[in-house]
Amino acid sequence: SNEVEVNTINTASADALATKCTSNLSGDFYESGSANPVSIAVADNGTVYLANSYQPYVLKLVFSGCAFTDITTGSGLTTSDYQTLTTIANNLHLVFQQGSNTLAHSVYNGTSWTTVGGQMTETEAQHGGHERKVVYASGNWYAFYEDATDVWYKKSADGITWGSAVDIDTTDADNYNPSVWLEGTTIYVAWYDPSSNEVEVNTINTASADALA
Repeated sequence: SNEVEVNTINTASADALATKCTSNLSGDFYESGSANPVSIAVADNGTVYLANSYQPYVLKLVFSGCAFTDITTGSGLTTSDYQTLTTIANNLHLVFQQGSNTLAHSVYNGTSWTTVGGQMTETEAQHGGHERKVVYASGNWYAFYEDATDVWYKKSADGITWGSAVDIDTTDADNYNPSVWLEGTTIYVAWYDPSSNEVEVNTINTASADALA
């Protein structure tokens, strides 16, 4: 049906499901013949944002009325960009791989896009839009990626100027597909180590000089 469907689970009410919302927009959110992971982020005011990780497509959803809006125009996304979403207060922050080795950053304030820009280049940066790649903690942005050998992150106070790359695991060189979660001031980072066929996890304490556990 080439549609995006969204529902909620009320964990405070016996995990009750709401009535799902289904998009009825024109365009190709789904790319035929390939996996199309959907990224989701929810603003403090309840506005839902959705992106196709492998297509230049971003949707805004007011869930209470199932009102979908295509907000792709103005985001800076083009074909073959690989994006991930997060929100701060009521703003959507879109971080995406632009071209083969550039990370860009755009902000949507609920009405329009502010393309912040900023480029974080890394020669062998790999994509993987179905994992969460960016968080905002302790007043800074943390963007995670892998270069086909190790998992790295870079840090920025403004989303434009990025610091030096930090290797999450220096004990080996076959770490892939990082995904992150923020809990308070602690970032949890998980990745796959194929040599041992294991999932590995570590934490970054952003309140203590980004100390690794």
